[in-house]
Amino acid sequence: METVQFPDGAGRDESPVHAINQLLIPAPPERIWPWLIRASRWPEWYANARGVVIDGGGLDLSPGVQFHWTTLGVRVHTTVEEFVPGRRLAWSGRGLGATAYHGFVLTPVEGGTLVTTEETQRGLIASLARIHLRSALRKWHQRWLEGLALKASGPTPDAVDMLQRSHVEPRSGLTNRAGRRSKVGMIRIPFLFALLTLLGSASAQQPSSSGSPSGGQPPVPAWLEKEVEHLSTEQLGQEVAAIRKAYRDSVQVQGPAEPVAEVAEIAIPAGTRTIPARLYVPASSARPRPLVVYFHGGGFFSGDLDTHDVMVRRLANLSGASVLSVGYRLAPEHPFPAGLEDCYAAVAWAAEHASALGIDPDRLATAGDSAGANLSAAVVQLLRDRRGPRTRFQVLFYPVTAGLSATASREQYKDTALISAHYMALSVRAYVPRPADAASPLFATLRSDATGVPPTLVVSAGVDTLRDEGEDYAEMLKKAGVKAQWIRFGDAPHGFTQYFGQAGASPAGRLSLDTGAAALRAALAAR
Repeated sequence: METVQFPDGAGRDESPVHAINQLLIPAPPERIWPWLIRASRWPEWYANARGVVIDGGGLDLSPGVQFHWTTLGVRVHTTVEEFVPGRRLAWSGRGLGATAYHGFVLTPVEGGTLVTTEETQRGLIASLARIHLRSALRKWHQRWLEGLALKASGPTPDAVDMLQRSHVEPRSGLTNRAGRRSKVGMIRIPFLFALLTLLGSASAQQPSSSGSPSGGQPPVPAWLEKEVEHLSTEQLGQEVAAIRKAYRDSVQVQGPAEPVAEVAEIAIPAGTRTIPARLYVPASSARPRPLVVYFHGGGFFSGDLDTHDVMVRRLANLSGASVLSVGYRLAPEHPFPAGLEDCYAAVAWAAEHASALGIDPDRLATAGDSAGANLSAAVVQLLRDRRGPRTRFQVLFYPVTAGLSATASREQYKDTALISAHYMALSVRAYVPRPADAASPLFATLRSDATGVPPTLVVSAGVDTLRDEGEDYAEMLKKAGVKAQWIRFGDAPHGFTQYFGQAGASPAGRLSLDTGAAALRAALAAR
């Protein structure tokens, strides 16, 4: 059996993830090959290929050509490495902190062509999600081969392209045009029209906030618009499920969990349901203790109490405070403001039950990472507006604050960093599918009213799409008279604080977490 010839460093035995699939296609190689190299048509028969663009133009792949595309929510920059017409095609790619080598081999056999596709993946993300990827890649590659077989049974891509070019769209007839574009139009029209007409108007289910002091809303960048428009509901569900599993699997590489004095599973009453939470009591602390209410990250659609267990334990021990980690409801099953309301309810409940928890209700703080940091910045607004418990401090690790707006770091890293343009689109479609919600200062916290917001520390990562908006949020607070500061860890990627204990991790992760804990200890000290 002919197989892919991997270069040194990318082989089967050198990579944590390896998958190989084969399919006998009842067609000669010359009918299959044109479809394989016409990369711009991949999305027609492989659902996980999107936005394929050959650098410098052109229709077909060729030796050494570079191209980029999106697969499974990851923007991949790719180079053709092996090209033997009608027989072998392979490319190397990088994206989301991983590198891959993917090849196809076409072998003529009796009854058609045996098509072999084989891929290896390396890097941090591949290592974290290797258990999921090993099985998932085989499933996705099987769909790729089946789609290729279907296309090979029909006309060549050149014939299809010629037929489409010969078709002249009527100059009039809105019904026909709308029918042809319905797949995109059904998303684009409501999203763009509502964005222009409903921004700033209150949603019937949206919690009230004192709002933005700055008036109008910045425009949505075209690249984010495009990603949101082309993300189907089915694809959203598939990718959210895959990311959730990969996130849970990553717990095993986060390093050992520090012992604490006590861990208690709590069910916080919330009407007819309960909110799962976990109370961490630090190893040495006198009662009553201060309390930090922690909101985990995960794009508003993934993450849970377990994904942040290692991080929260150390935060409790170093801050000297009990930490209540909140398992809020996740999107897209529960979009904005469901998760936010859970977070608010957890803070209010904890203050009300301070005696039973052994905490001092006058020494409360909130903290979170990424999406969880956004929730913290929104919760302090609700606490102010609803006259809830007062908090002394908040620590935000690489927070989401800019809503749908562009920032310099979003533009700089949207194609290469962990939080890619497509990942942002997943968050938007899952958590704030209604434009009025996306414009709310409870999501776009950078444009919120800073009145009554407690002193704040923002920890930012230098190589992160969200870098600038976190730092800008701290500067916004400072201009409004709030004691706020930000600290940047220059070469760190998004998520570096959470993975401080991973083998081989940079000291920056531990230092950033310890810095946040020290700030909480100082802010929550007895007066």
